[in-house]
Formats: sequence, C-alpha cells, structure tokens
Amino acid sequence: MRNPLHYAAMSKFTLCYKSIQALLDIQIDNEPEYPFFEHLYFEIAALDRADHKTPIDPRKSACLIAEFEHLLDPKDFSRIIRQFKADVQELIKGALAQTDINSHTPLHIASYVGDFKTARLFVDLGADP
Repeated sequence: MRNPLHYAAMSKFTLCYKSIQALLDIQIDNEPEYPFFEHLYFEIAALDRADHKTPIDPRKSACLIAEFEHLLDPKDFSRIIRQFKADVQELIKGALAQTDINSHTPLHIASYVGDFKTARLFVDLGADP
C-alpha cells in the first residue's frame, strides 16, 4: 500500500517537495501547502484502499501535545518529546522503506520521475538506495 511519500514523490512540483518536507518534519501543520497536498492525498489514498475510507489526519494530535505540555512536569515532557522524535525518525525510515504493490519505495518513484532533489532528501533521511 502506498503512503503519502509515494504520492508526493510522483511529481516534481515544488508543492509536492514542500509537502514531503512537511510530512517528514514533525511540524507538518506549519507548511502552508500541506492542506492542498493532504486533500489530494486523502482522495487518491481512498482509491487504494479496499474499504475506500480516508486515512487519519495526523495534525489532529497537535492540540493534545499542547495540553500535555501544560499538564506534565517540564523534565518529563522534554523526555517524552525526545523519545517521540526518536520514534518518529524510526517511522520515517519505515515509511521510506515501505513498498507499494509494484515493490517501489518512495525513493524509487522519485528517481523514476527524475526528481533528484526529493531523491537526495530521501537518502539523507535514511532511505536505502
């Protein structure tokens, strides 16, 4: 099954590259182009799913993080955020290694369409060339 990186890697448009940067950055809600990409992703991703349901919007957790920051001891919150960021890096590596039905990773797709900037970003983030 394809993930958002597969879809974004299919085009060399600047908005797709910026969407990839947003997807790979924990602060995805700070990218102004992300909502446009997300809308297209949800529509296309629903076609890939047998049940035609749309995936979950990851930005919905931002308000929860802000609440936890106010509720937790600052040291505990910092420790949790560091662990969260480490876990995200592992998830990014997993997303970059995920293959679609044709056994293509996002790096394969970016390379195929000639998007060397995106391919370099994927390799820099740990994609296996």
